[in-house]
Amino acid sequence: MRAPQIDADTPKHYDAPLARETIDLLKLIHRRNDAYVGFYELGEQRSGGFKMMGAIKADCIESHFSQVAERVLGKKDVYSTVNGYWPGAKGNGLPFLKWMGKNCGFLRALNACYVDLDVGRTMEDKPDFPDSWKTWREAMAEVGQLADEGEIPQPSIFARSGRGVYVFWLLENEKGTGDPPPAFSRDQRRYKQINKAFQKALLSLAPDPAAKDAARILRVPNSEHRNGQPVRFVVQYLGDGKPPTYTMTELEEHFGMQRKQGKARRNQPDNGGRGKAGHIGLNRKRATDLEIIAKHGLIKKGFRHLMLRNYATCLFVANEAPKEVTNSLKRMARKCIPPYPSEPNDTPLSEIVNAVLNQNGEERYEAGKWKHGTVCLQLAISHTKARDMGLQTIIPESLRKERENAPTEAQERRECRRKWLAETISSLSPKPPLRVLAEMANQAGLTCTYQTIRRDLKLLSADSVQS
Repeated sequence: MRAPQIDADTPKHYDAPLARETIDLLKLIHRRNDAYVGFYELGEQRSGGFKMMGAIKADCIESHFSQVAERVLGKKDVYSTVNGYWPGAKGNGLPFLKWMGKNCGFLRALNACYVDLDVGRTMEDKPDFPDSWKTWREAMAEVGQLADEGEIPQPSIFARSGRGVYVFWLLENEKGTGDPPPAFSRDQRRYKQINKAFQKALLSLAPDPAAKDAARILRVPNSEHRNGQPVRFVVQYLGDGKPPTYTMTELEEHFGMQRKQGKARRNQPDNGGRGKAGHIGLNRKRATDLEIIAKHGLIKKGFRHLMLRNYATCLFVANEAPKEVTNSLKRMARKCIPPYPSEPNDTPLSEIVNAVLNQNGEERYEAGKWKHGTVCLQLAISHTKARDMGLQTIIPESLRKERENAPTEAQERRECRRKWLAETISSLSPKPPLRVLAEMANQAGLTCTYQTIRRDLKLLSADSVQS
């Protein structure tokens, strides 16, 4: 078994195999490389609140888990974030951070839906659920039975939380790439409703009604509950050696949830640019794109001052503190070609910051109305370059239209699976059981569970009746 990668000068005071298992579990959950997982410890006698231990970039968990391992493995009352976070412009891209915001406004990726089943609490603790006390193994068995009966989708991960059970359903985006979906405010609302649906389906197992938000922190794998019980995670693998993953649309369809298609709410972040909060979300993305562009050496002489001013404006609109804006601007200036300033008449960075800081609301709003397509022309960012760099907002019009019109990979995958299913059942008599069909689908490279097959058959049956 491989030991975790650690610096040569780092003393090892923890169990290496246990660290290896924890790293693998964290990487299984945190799959968006540029999102961060935060680690917290509970204050003494539960009165000191949660204290930040650090945050690790998802693609650096392997190399930097050693910085928190000694304070996590086998330790009592330590927690980590379920979902992935954006660390702010100051920390974005760094492998390890000592501090990171924890509220929903900083979320970047929705990794997994979850429920927290309080089956180990006493009747005094849970008077509304007098018959819910069970061992963690009994609770896992009951959840598994409900999944086998199709009441809930098959879980991806179970966890013994110390006095109860966590159950996770790993999420993937609608494109079918395996990455988790983004954490825009509209997606967080959907996420919360899905978690409420899971709680309702598992009501007999005393789910914690407060544990449904996307900013929740839960106990770290291989830590301990304060009662001394170890926290152990159990992954449920499919025939292809991977745990099941779901799009939020698939989970909504399973529970018969109707998505609201009304207008975006005015005061929610990332709602397409409507309202102040939407403007904040847009400028966070712009700032991230400008950082990527600078990293690739595309901010050259003639456009350096303009782009640095745009970058400072984005950071201020995104509510970054003046000191953080100044430090971020210095890092950005060093990445310009040549580094800024390079001429005696170049405007000092401090004056750029002060000019943006002293703008009134109307001036700052007007300063933020620059066109993404124009910036692409100024910096020679082509359709291909923008796509390869993974830019979100500063992209040519052709790439924007391509993204809007392209069918998602998840849609193509569902269509392919349903076409295969229709052809298969028409050639077989009698129709095989659901589990057999699911196994045949997996062998054909169409990864799915038997609940997915059941749902597809219902849709095919409805289509045949209508036709």
